[in-house]
Amino acid sequence: MLGHELDFQEDHLRNRVLARVAGLFRAKFVTIITIAGTAFLPMFLSHFVIVFAFNYGVVTAPVLQEFLGFMFGFLGPLLGFYAIQHQLSQFPVSSPVALFHSFRTGLGSLPRILELWFRTAFGVVIGLLLLVVPGIKRMCRWYVTLPVLVVEQCGAKQAMQRSSKLTRGHRWNIFALLVVSGVLSWLFESAEIAISNRLPETLYNVKFLIFWCKTILETSIFAVLQYATYLELVSAGESNFESGLAHSSE
Repeated sequence: MLGHELDFQEDHLRNRVLARVAGLFRAKFVTIITIAGTAFLPMFLSHFVIVFAFNYGVVTAPVLQEFLGFMFGFLGPLLGFYAIQHQLSQFPVSSPVALFHSFRTGLGSLPRILELWFRTAFGVVIGLLLLVVPGIKRMCRWYVTLPVLVVEQCGAKQAMQRSSKLTRGHRWNIFALLVVSGVLSWLFESAEIAISNRLPETLYNVKFLIFWCKTILETSIFAVLQYATYLELVSAGESNFESGLAHSSE
């Protein structure tokens, strides 16, 4: 009987995650988009600064443009993911002060966030080099490391261990969510390319604005999806524990 209950919970985990994502977006859509947009604001502003500098000969090294683009494109998503998930976990009611606090906390936690990113990225890359499958398994195992870091305020290594424990027994569901994320990312990318290709080359700034909007929406969805998955895995773990206690007492 217990096994049947666990199977039932497993079958419906993805549906509960998606339902929770929809609920979070309905409740805090403006807040989520605002945080993501703020996280990518340095990338947006740096683009126009660099274009201005190149046009007026202030900067002539393309390497600088690539470096700045990489830094803002790399740190923007990390801070955006953290701030969105921190906002959802800490503040039931949004306010400018709460938004500022989430970013300040993210900046203060940047060493832990970077350590977590490098640990997981290195592990996944090594796994992908080993016939791909080990890398995919690690992606599923460490899928909720960032929400664990945000909510439980632990270190990078502890977050990876906690994520491995929470996702145990749910890896196929996590894999399905990864596939959904990949399909959504491909759709966003295809839509951006299709729209940008219809614009003349002279409208480069407009093309960048489209890319910026796409990145904000993409980051918002994936950050909320991770956080919702974490909540459902924690809930499923507590439910399974209570069911186990009830059956052991019978």
